[in-house]
Amino acid sequence: IVVDLVARRYADRLVEVPSAEEARATLARRVLDGAGELTAEDLRGALGWRKAACVAALEATGSPSRNDEGYVVWTKPR
Repeated sequence: IVVDLVARRYADRLVEVPSAEEARATLARRVLDGAGELTAEDLRGALGWRKAACVAALEATGSPSRNDEGYVVWTKPR
């Protein structure tokens, strides 16, 4: 019953749920915007994801990256 009430009451605010990849990229972009620059390990520490998921999410943001002493560092786009 509660689910039905929520759906009726908030129908104008309910939108399609993004895919897991899109959601991870959005979260990574938000963390990157706040931090200014991140490595996959930084994102892993902040969100508790696996490193491969962090790398994929940061790559999906389209943000510029550089190699710094063996680490890939993504920087906030200007």
